[in-house]
Amino acid sequence: MESEQGPEKTPTRPSTSKVASQTDTLKSTPHNRGSAVRSDHIAHTGVQVSDIRPWIARDVERAQVCNADALLDLLLQRLSEQNPRASPDQQPPPAKELRDRCLAAVLPICNGEPIKNGANSITTSAIKTHLQNYANLLIEKDRYKPWVSAFNIALEALRHTAVDGLPAAKEADGEQIIFQQNDPAEMRQQHRGRETRRKPDVVIVPTKISEKADPKPPQNPNGIGTRKPKRSTWLEYALNYAVHKPSLSMEWKDILSVVEFKSKRHKLQGPPASYPIQGYEAPQGIYLSTDALRLLDPPEDAEAVDPAVTSVTAPTASSSKAPTTSAISSSKAKAKRALSSLIGTSKSTRSEPLRRSSRKSQPTSKAIANAENDRAISERSGLKRKREEGATGETSSKRGKVQPQKRTKKPVATVQTAIYSAEMLAAHLGTNHLINLIVLDSMVWVWLYDRQNPIQCSGIDFIQDLPRFLVLLFCLQRLSPENWGRNTLFKRVGGSGSESALVVKAGDVDLTLHEDTAERVTHFGVNGRSTNLFRVTSPQLEEKHPGKEMVAKVFWPEDSRSSEAAILDKVAELAKGNPNIENHVPELLFWYKFENSTAELRRALGIANPENGSRTLYILVFRKLSPITELSGAEFLSAWWDCVL
Repeated sequence: MESEQGPEKTPTRPSTSKVASQTDTLKSTPHNRGSAVRSDHIAHTGVQVSDIRPWIARDVERAQVCNADALLDLLLQRLSEQNPRASPDQQPPPAKELRDRCLAAVLPICNGEPIKNGANSITTSAIKTHLQNYANLLIEKDRYKPWVSAFNIALEALRHTAVDGLPAAKEADGEQIIFQQNDPAEMRQQHRGRETRRKPDVVIVPTKISEKADPKPPQNPNGIGTRKPKRSTWLEYALNYAVHKPSLSMEWKDILSVVEFKSKRHKLQGPPASYPIQGYEAPQGIYLSTDALRLLDPPEDAEAVDPAVTSVTAPTASSSKAPTTSAISSSKAKAKRALSSLIGTSKSTRSEPLRRSSRKSQPTSKAIANAENDRAISERSGLKRKREEGATGETSSKRGKVQPQKRTKKPVATVQTAIYSAEMLAAHLGTNHLINLIVLDSMVWVWLYDRQNPIQCSGIDFIQDLPRFLVLLFCLQRLSPENWGRNTLFKRVGGSGSESALVVKAGDVDLTLHEDTAERVTHFGVNGRSTNLFRVTSPQLEEKHPGKEMVAKVFWPEDSRSSEAAILDKVAELAKGNPNIENHVPELLFWYKFENSTAELRRALGIANPENGSRTLYILVFRKLSPITELSGAEFLSAWWDCVL
């Protein structure tokens, strides 16, 4: 009996462990799991982008973990490398020393002291006011505005905060990063003829991108006496405009980071009277678990879990075997017990025992009222996901009648953020890594995504441990595009749409990857080789190989595998002098390996076995071939027979 597969089930794949044990020379791809093995089938009949979701969920389950301070230390080290030095021999300060300097520098902001901005000053006491408003609200979407307001004020104050040994923030307003509310605005993208529509809650973008999207405050219904708020300064724009949804859709290629929110619908403990500098102490269960998050939105026939539980369990290594129904039930039961055991670590203002299913005991009138209230709140806060994953989420352009999409339960925050990451990776070819945030009540987790595995950093309480979160914002505000994970050797030219192209500097060779062709093959997923194919032109290669049309293969193979270029060189060597093989193998014209192994990030974060499944970006340029399906009659039979031979 086949195991059930769907949004709440992780899909199966053939096990490679038995085969690998039979030979030491096997050069397969043992880490080609999750979305890596499914996304290339999007263009096939019946395969929709939404079908990739359970495979992305598997990628999330395999996430690696690291300490939040390890991430801060890495970001501060990279900022220090960006900072101009007095001499080339000058060594940057140790990361811990930089972190301590930053914690001391942000403390006045946390405690509401005015920060000088030329002749004016920034009223940082408003940060606590917005955080208290956030703590009092229950519904997810109602929390966007105070959260965005609080941390845009913090960004403006951090902009005028100097730390010895670290670079200053960008001077131009348009280049400053800003938190911009996006929900309920849609962001669209094409994947091999399929369109996706997503609604991330909040995004981090350069201010010029926010302004281009033209967020507008809601107008008075009768239109009388309405007046646009002031926007003469960056902060006025951030407080009056960035807290509203854009009137024009933003593009995934312009997004630096997404912030996904989740609420357990109860009041939170407000900010303290003052903030001291304190060491980071990760409380029990500080890593997000997908199973635990699923329990926050249980099906109607499942046991209810008290939303006051604020701690969640760390993920465990997933098995390569197919999960059975009993195994899934056991996993959920374990997650429930883990949540139950963590009630005592909650910082919420409520701490009640778990409510049991009505099948076991008769609920009280108060429990029924609470359930009805929770259901009403859930209906209000869940409308976005229902629309996003519903009937019009993905369509096929100009393909006649579109098959209806299956309505599925909304993905949990970890999977939702991974789906957004897949959109960003598809939009940013060559991206080394992404930095995204998940907010669950007063906790925020940083997630890093690349082609190896997602990495989850331990959580930070941005209300009770505000100084540490402001150090993170200090870093993000000053990161160069390279440290945001962008590959600056890939430069987009020609704008968007059919005119766009990517110019790539591959050593001494300039390549132009054309995005205006139906033959282009793209990838949607988080992990894996991420193979993309383009029509390519190059003045250097055209001079060396005149008259040959070319295609480029851009992909992330595993470092442990034999190089594809080396394999093809060996094939060409063996084919020499054999008329049945010579001129019947792919003609490799050029290849280039980038120096950006995914192992480097894990090594810097102190993650064990960083080379296990690591990948590096390659570009291979081939002579363009036509598919055999373009032939017919005797020509087709002759070519087919050659393939058989």
